[in-house]
Amino acid sequence: MRNRTTLSKLFNFSGIEVTPAVALDYAKFKPDANEKDADRTIPIYSLDIKANLIKISNDGDVRQSIQPRVMAVYIPFEDQSEFPFIDTLMPDFNYFQLFNENRFIGNDRIGDTSKISYGIVAKRTRIQSGKDFFEFTLGQTLHLKDEKVAMPGESLRRSGSLTNLASMNIAMTESLSLKLDHYWDSDVDQIKRSQIGIEYKDSGSKRLNLAYRFRKQNIKQVHGSFSWPIRDQLSFIGHYKYSIKDRKTIDQFFGLNYETCCWSISAVSRKHLVYRNGETDTSFSVQFMFKGLGEFGTPINRIFEDGIFAYDQS
Repeated sequence: MRNRTTLSKLFNFSGIEVTPAVALDYAKFKPDANEKDADRTIPIYSLDIKANLIKISNDGDVRQSIQPRVMAVYIPFEDQSEFPFIDTLMPDFNYFQLFNENRFIGNDRIGDTSKISYGIVAKRTRIQSGKDFFEFTLGQTLHLKDEKVAMPGESLRRSGSLTNLASMNIAMTESLSLKLDHYWDSDVDQIKRSQIGIEYKDSGSKRLNLAYRFRKQNIKQVHGSFSWPIRDQLSFIGHYKYSIKDRKTIDQFFGLNYETCCWSISAVSRKHLVYRNGETDTSFSVQFMFKGLGEFGTPINRIFEDGIFAYDQS
């Protein structure tokens, strides 16, 4: 059982939004009938400051925006060793994660921290189409104290360490975009993650992505994915991920997606490598979704989020 209570207030000072917040995160876990319940209550303090500065070009065709943001977070240390690791994950570091209070995803762990995160997003957007033809993102987190709560195998941040990220999206044509993403650690001068990708997306439903990804664990991968209409409302979808280092296929799926204005259904056949034992696993997934309500079946969008570079259904 987990419950979170938050008290916050938004202040607007001539377009600058300031949001102080205090939260209490409570969780209780019952190991089994013979063991004592484990519980924790952790306070979370944050101060979020952001702005959106907009300028329209003289001809009225282009909107230029600069979005600076600063966020301070303090979460005291709480021993959570009695809680098991059931659904806690360490997500990929990105601009949205930069401003998350908790560095973990899931219910089992709240990461202690004292940090200041700051970043900026600059965009140039065509007003008529609403398409961003240039976007640049730069962000950094300064850690003010040593971290203590960790997942198995995770390296903890020390006081004074810096985490950095930069990304850039450039629309080369109306349908073709170049995407760059870079995440590095200043203290050890080490690249954590880097990727480059090309995305084709027309005004309809045609979409094609190619990407190269590098990670610090000497992971070098090539990704390819697509969503291509066969006929009205029916599309052929697929993804292929190949490890250059291991010279083998890591993940692949192919399937069909049928979509209407109110609902959609997807069916996917997937074959992927199981890293625990090196064997491959084959599965078939079906998802039925009412738009705006929820989904039934295997969450195929989770596969897409990893399988298709910057996947969205817009």
